[in-house]
Amino acid sequence: MPSDDPVYQGIRESFRAIPIPFASLINPDDLPANFPEDMRPLLLESTNMLDFMEAMLNLTAGLSEEQPKFKRLLQYLHGSLSQQDVYEKLGITGYDGKVVKDWDAFAKSFKQLMYERSHKKDLYNLFTDMQYALDIYGIVKGKPKKQRFMSLINDGKHTYYAGHAHVLVTSDADMIAKTKMLYKIWGIATAVFTPEEFKRFLASSDFKNDSVKELFEQFDRANELPIIYEKYGLDEIFVRKELDQWYLGEFNVLNCASARGNTYYYFSQDFPKIISPTLTVELERTVNLLSDHFGVDELGRAKFDRKEMENGEWKGREWRVGEMGVLFHAKQGLMLFFSRRLRLRNSPVVSYKRKE
Repeated sequence: MPSDDPVYQGIRESFRAIPIPFASLINPDDLPANFPEDMRPLLLESTNMLDFMEAMLNLTAGLSEEQPKFKRLLQYLHGSLSQQDVYEKLGITGYDGKVVKDWDAFAKSFKQLMYERSHKKDLYNLFTDMQYALDIYGIVKGKPKKQRFMSLINDGKHTYYAGHAHVLVTSDADMIAKTKMLYKIWGIATAVFTPEEFKRFLASSDFKNDSVKELFEQFDRANELPIIYEKYGLDEIFVRKELDQWYLGEFNVLNCASARGNTYYYFSQDFPKIISPTLTVELERTVNLLSDHFGVDELGRAKFDRKEMENGEWKGREWRVGEMGVLFHAKQGLMLFFSRRLRLRNSPVVSYKRKE
């Protein structure tokens, strides 16, 4: 907005009309000896909201450009936030300034504090703000060389986007510590590895089984699989069982759902992470593995064709295998349904219309 714009000038004058009498309330001699010089103008020179906001913008710009200035401010904040009562006054409970004493209380209070103070309430901004705040509040203190304003901001972005996946790999020890704590706060199962840990993970990974045959053999031993959730009602039954490993890189759960006299089974994924749309490359890989095993689908299609995507949506694939119907779709994550009584909507024998 141009500086001579009347709306812009009106906003400035409105802020100038809001008094901030910090100088009359604070005696400079009462400030701690190590109080950062860069913060003095905020408190001692601001007489109104406009002064305060301009001083804050100047401070923020300086912190972004000058590493020593930001480091001094961060070290002062860490030293000031070392007592339990300070955290409690901030609204953070369950943390004594050194260790988390009550995890549930800490996680709940820290999330609430950041939700109230975040300039936006969407998950992306909450994540980046919380990652940054863990260091600013001295809960996870980073090494001096990592105490860069933009580095802390970027760490939060990386943590958020990695929360959509199964694994985050980084050699940054500070980021690992903060990310593990943040994922624990949000209940996200994404693993955080160093490059060496990731190599060992790949060598012993349970994600490598791409056998459709072995996936369906899990159904034959369903009675042996551990139950992770079950619900029984008068008219319906729902049971989830954990598979012995990941199959096709996507499935680790066998589900049984029974309602209105019909029973269906389907494979799905049980992995707490940030919800995100299924990637086309995930669909392509899984469809191709299923096609290699089952052959062409009910519409005569074999390998995945990206033209199947219509306006960002995918209608799924269906196979008839003897008396068994197989339905693969991505409505709520990738799900692979199968049942002898499962009717396929593209079957030439019967029609099937999925309820919306």
